[in-house]
Amino acid sequence: MPTAWPGVHFIRIRTPSSFLCRTCRLFITSSSSIMATPALPPAEEIHLFVANNECLPPLKTSTSIRLIDLKPGEQDSGIMMSIDTYNLIDPPQYAALSYTWGDPSVHPYVAERPSRTVWIDTKPFLVTPNLYDALNHWRGWKLVIGTTNTLLWVDAICINQDDLIERNHQVGLMSQIYSRAALVIAWAGTSDEDTWIAFKLISRLKPIVKLWQSENFKFTDSHDSEELFERAGVNMVRPKEWKALISFYERQYFNRAWIVQEIILAKEALLMFGHYFVHWIDLVNLSEMMVNCKWIPVLENYARPSINAERPRLTLGAPAVYNSVRILCKQYGPSERGQLQCPTTHSDAREFYILPEHLLYETRYFRATDPRDNIYAVLSIVSHAFRATYPTTDLLRPDYRFPVRKVFIDVTRDIATKTGSASVLSLVDHDSKQIPDLPSWVPDYSASNVQALAYICGAGLYRAFNLVRRALEPKIVGDIFFLCAIRWDAIADIELNGRPFALQGQMDLCLQLPKIYLNGQTRVEALWRTLIGDTDGVQSPAPEAIGNSFRQYVLLAIATRVRKILEGWDGRELKVPDFVSLLKLNNSHDERPDPWLPGGEEVESFWNMLRTMQQSQQENERLLRELGQGAHLYAAAIDSIGSGRRLFKTGGNLLGLAPISAKRGDTVWFFPSSKVPFVLRRYGSKQFKLIGEAYLHGYMHGALERFSMPLQYISLV
Repeated sequence: MPTAWPGVHFIRIRTPSSFLCRTCRLFITSSSSIMATPALPPAEEIHLFVANNECLPPLKTSTSIRLIDLKPGEQDSGIMMSIDTYNLIDPPQYAALSYTWGDPSVHPYVAERPSRTVWIDTKPFLVTPNLYDALNHWRGWKLVIGTTNTLLWVDAICINQDDLIERNHQVGLMSQIYSRAALVIAWAGTSDEDTWIAFKLISRLKPIVKLWQSENFKFTDSHDSEELFERAGVNMVRPKEWKALISFYERQYFNRAWIVQEIILAKEALLMFGHYFVHWIDLVNLSEMMVNCKWIPVLENYARPSINAERPRLTLGAPAVYNSVRILCKQYGPSERGQLQCPTTHSDAREFYILPEHLLYETRYFRATDPRDNIYAVLSIVSHAFRATYPTTDLLRPDYRFPVRKVFIDVTRDIATKTGSASVLSLVDHDSKQIPDLPSWVPDYSASNVQALAYICGAGLYRAFNLVRRALEPKIVGDIFFLCAIRWDAIADIELNGRPFALQGQMDLCLQLPKIYLNGQTRVEALWRTLIGDTDGVQSPAPEAIGNSFRQYVLLAIATRVRKILEGWDGRELKVPDFVSLLKLNNSHDERPDPWLPGGEEVESFWNMLRTMQQSQQENERLLRELGQGAHLYAAAIDSIGSGRRLFKTGGNLLGLAPISAKRGDTVWFFPSSKVPFVLRRYGSKQFKLIGEAYLHGYMHGALERFSMPLQYISLV
């Protein structure tokens, strides 16, 4: 190895291994700064040096990119390559690498510093361990799969990461780089003990996927249905195999923000993990089937306990990739020409599911070390959708010189002012915000657990206020959002957060309503519909079968509560606990007992049965299981709405759902062209803070337009 290069200084150390620092290694740059990287294994002689960007040839034009030519070599031998510049307008055939900068198997994900050496035209270049593994495996796989792609694009090598101007410009070209690559290599990490099992299972489940496709995507067999596996001619899957598959899906690669454009824009993608590979489309099809057949909640139980403890359910690796792969690679996927399918007319685009704010919402589960990358990683696709709808305008370009706060404000401003709609405000959830000092109207795009009512089942479930006038379009000056709106009502009461028996507080609110709701429904029907946003996750209004399930849901809630009471029972006489509201809501002496709720006598009889069963653990389990089966439809409908909302009642006797942080005195407003109403809180004399979306029962499908209410010009801060 040469002893010196321009701009790189070596320290040759000859010393007993016990003398070396085991926690870091030092290297000195040409500017005499000292840095540290993770420790090397102890050695008698080591060389300490830096990655030298002087080995990167200059980019000649605004469309120039660098490509490396990876030289053949044996596994674990030194990685050698050359590098040159090419014009992206007419490039040679090349492949592009998609990978994580950190260890893809570590939970939670931690970015790694470059610490492994590759050689570019005999000059050393430091890369992360995961990138080193990817290059090491790819040079062997090129021969196995018979690809003619000898040139490769890798961001960490082909972009000068120390040159901020170049980095900004090249990031802006990445959508073209991945869409023009002949092949995208998705590197999910090295092999582990579960890899071989998962690899075989993905292949073995193909007949079941084909069966699901041939039956028009309609079978709903469970993951352990013997009849299903017999019909497909496939052996049953053992728990150990499901566990291995879920472990594979939990790899950090699948949660990367940059996977959105890297995979979606690919003409062809190959997923590599260690010594194995699968075609990306096979993984997509399997994921889509598992989502649509509702296998996810059950298979989630096979996830490692530490993952379930560390991550919210919706951001767990497995379900995140199932849903994201289905949504992104199917609904937003490439056409046969490798281009995104977008609406052909402006009117189509207004109803199209790929509107910019919707795409940002659907990609929220993907993670990035830099919060700005939650925007930049999908910006090219968002901009593509934006231009399809508004051909004469464009969104901001990547610029890492700007802080996170400015980037989030700018993209929100662009979407709101250029679309003339306030619908992007549906992404605001103050209970999930992680970035401090954002204006109340700016979404935190790095928060993954936002559940937007406006985008349940795509973007067309609710149409609260269809009024669209150019003069009413929002305007943003500095950090203030100006718009026209209609004030509808104020929150008079709201359920307490964190009560042990939530249904009790909800019944209390329901009792404050007239027996017949404003739309002719009983107050109990208005209650059960409000709690689920009047949707089963597919349509609105929800079918009556969901209401029938609500009855079982109430009994299950009672049984669960009673079980906790009986656990601390001291043998004294027990009376019906805390169900007074329930009894009053459906007293058996009423002329019209509400069919959606068990009657008072039924509840008391049910309570007495539970008391007699309290000594029998087996009987208790059986009863809870039967009630759970009956309550399944309603429980699933609640899941489709998501957590993080509380039931409220307005002064005008309306029921609704508001964010957790809402409180009495907050007001409900409608914005022109908004899909849902919003909750605002007065700030000062004439300004408001946005709290978040609201559901207002009876007003989610254009009912507002029957009334003549004045528009007010308000400002959000």
